[in-house]
Formats: sequence, C-alpha cells, structure tokens
Amino acid sequence: MPGVRLSVETAEAEISRMRKMHACMSLATAVLGLVAAQSSATRAETWTMLVPGQTDSLGAEPPVSLALKDLAGGPALEVVTAPELDAIRQFKSRLRKGEASIAEIPLSVLARESALYAADQIPYLATTTAEAERLFERLAPMVAQRLSEDDLVLLALLPLPARGLMTNQAVTAASGLGGQTMWAPTVALRRLAEHLGATSVAERPAASVLFLTPAEALAHMPGTSAASLAGGSSGWTYHALGGWHEGRAVVVSAASLKSLGPDAGQAFINQARNFERVYWNAHDAGSKSSAASLAESGHKVVTGTSELAAELSKIGQRMADEWLPGAGADGAAWLEAVRASKPTTRP
Repeated sequence: MPGVRLSVETAEAEISRMRKMHACMSLATAVLGLVAAQSSATRAETWTMLVPGQTDSLGAEPPVSLALKDLAGGPALEVVTAPELDAIRQFKSRLRKGEASIAEIPLSVLARESALYAADQIPYLATTTAEAERLFERLAPMVAQRLSEDDLVLLALLPLPARGLMTNQAVTAASGLGGQTMWAPTVALRRLAEHLGATSVAERPAASVLFLTPAEALAHMPGTSAASLAGGSSGWTYHALGGWHEGRAVVVSAASLKSLGPDAGQAFINQARNFERVYWNAHDAGSKSSAASLAESGHKVVTGTSELAAELSKIGQRMADEWLPGAGADGAAWLEAVRASKPTTRP
C-alpha cells in the first residue's frame, strides 16, 4: 500500500485538538469528577498521586494539576511525576506504605511479580479497538484480585494509544519485514522483531519512553532529530495498526478509599468505571494524533494492511504461548477466553 503523508497543517490541527482533548479527558479529569461527586461530609485532605512520565508529556503542566486547581473540599491531589523506571517500580510499595494514596501504574512494571501483569505486552491478540477493550475488560477482574491481596483497589485499567510498527521501509505483509530495521525499545517489541526476522534497533532510550505514545517518543528515536532529517535522513515508516494497547492501572490504597466512607467510596469506584469508556474513545483518537505527529516530524505514515494485521495476530498467538507458563491459572483462563472469542486468529 503506498504511503500517505499527512500535511503539516493537518497534523498541527490534529495535535492541537488532541492536546485539548487530553486536558479534558485525562485521568485528572476523572479524579476530579470522582471527588466532586462525593458528599460534603467527605473529609478535606490531600492525597499524593503518583504519575509516570515527564511533567510536560501532555503539555506545559500535568493535566491532573490543572483539573484540580479549583477543587474545594474533598481530597485534593498533590501530583508527583516520575520519569525513571526504578521510581515507577516503587509506586505500588509506596501505596502500601501509605506514602501515597493513588497512582497510575504502567501494568508491565509489575510483571516481576507475575506474568499476568505483562498480558498487555502480547502484541496484536486484538486487531481492533473494540476487541482490545474486551481483552482489557476480561483482564481487569484478574488484576483487581491480585492487587486486592496487597490491600490495593483497581479503579480502572486504561489503554495507551494503539502501538504500530516503526520500520525503515513500508511493507504490506510480514514477510517484507525480514532483514529490515525495526525500532524496538521494549522487550516485547524486540521479541516481535525476532519473530519477524527484523533487526531491532539496539539503542535503549530513556525509560520514560516505554510509557509514552509514539509521538511523544520521537525525541528518543534514532534519526528523528531535526538535524538528521535536514541532513537527508528519510526518517522511519510508521505502520498504523489497531488492537495492541499497553495498559495503565489506576490504583488506590484500600485505606485511603475507606477514609472516604462507604457511600463516597462506592461513588468513586462507579465513576472510575464510567470513565474507562470515555478514556477508550479518547485514546482511539489519540492513536490518530500520534500518527499525525510522526508525519509532521518527517516520517512516513501508512495504514497497516489487513494481511499484515492477520500475520501479526498469528505471531501474537505464538508469543502468548511463550507468556502462558508464567501467567498462572487466571492468566490461562484469560487467554482461553481471548482465543475462544476470536478462533480464526489461531496459527
């Protein structure tokens, strides 16, 4: 399929629109809604909220801070951002120790505890947003049960924008990726490259890039600087594909939730469940924004073909078999349900 470059004007307009959407649809907005819905009897207190990534990853100031500036009554949030992987790995223990009340945790940083937490690292078990949402819906109760053993409550399991493939040339089928260079900053992407016969880029970017959208990761990618593009670099080819969403778990300590009282605490949980639906809609659009940002930066953007998606789905099934031994009984049940709902993707 021939590549289609988005115009700079289109890209800029889309990026601007999505930044505004993120400011409105961010996790902070959800928390604001949760807190505002509580009764006036809720105690005024400050909760520390831990968030991964750079403070300016979605704007000059974290949207969570902007949304909560004018909040009167109820628990306000002091937002602590952590760009380093080692710090993010401490989020769960900090919640358990009472050093924070709520956190947004990239699911895969908990994978050292159980392979179940790495379920979102299996590529292309789903090939559409609707299928991916069903995967998350099935996974959430199992993640919630694991977290409850540590006195933590899962409020929501939210997706990052769909991850496509970044290669040095456009292809219409997986066979065309053999011998190509593929940008692979994560373990899952490097393993996918092995299955495809591609050569993964060896440079490992800053840890924060593991939890950013493709557009936000531009600064960390080889050959993407303004100087390199001006010097004749042809950039990368981004194959926009649906279905593979990495997840972030929004987790609150059981003690903090209990402090709100039973009615307000349940309202908090209910609002978070409602917000998951809104967040999926926002991040479906967010995937398009990432593609626009890449095109604006000089990279080629193509839509992944149905043939390529089907082949990647089969590789995802093989990678699921590799993941399964460490996933436990609940992981096995999740994978069986996933496969039963889409039997045509089996190798």
